[in-house]
Amino acid sequence: MKKIKTVIRAVLSLGILSCLIFGAAGCKGNGLETKVPDMVELSTWYATSGLLNNLITVKYEDKNLTFECRAGEGFLLYQSQYHKEITLSSGETVHWAFSDTEWIYKEVTDDYVDIVVKEEDRIVGYATIRITQRDGIDFSAKVVKSVMFKKIDGKYQSVTEAEIEELLQKTKNK
Repeated sequence: MKKIKTVIRAVLSLGILSCLIFGAAGCKGNGLETKVPDMVELSTWYATSGLLNNLITVKYEDKNLTFECRAGEGFLLYQSQYHKEITLSSGETVHWAFSDTEWIYKEVTDDYVDIVVKEEDRIVGYATIRITQRDGIDFSAKVVKSVMFKKIDGKYQSVTEAEIEELLQKTKNK
């Protein structure tokens, strides 16, 4: 009986240590995240004339996944239409714009684009892009976080909308 208690304590200690090392997302019952640095590609983040700039391309090896993209203060231009939210397939590109009207200039502090990756209705990953105004209509962008949730027994974990919103918010507050 004493050996069993010792083994249980050791396992619990390892679990707590893992949570401390891998962060809160792994301790919420959602398991651990795997970094996927090339899931979001940023290109042409400088002022241009006559050429679309501020491009965001989403991609992943599993072509059945969709990428739900949400702009914060800005807009996402896709096929000549402005959106606050849009769902893309792997390999598709969207243009981030500070306004839905080309001729209206506005100051933008930090803006964010949130991306929730889904397999059908199941949330399987997420990414956050921070956009900073350098000067006038010139912006820079950085992928703050880009991760997929690890599969358990060959299946993606169960992550709720509320949990993903909390994770996205934590990413922005870092």
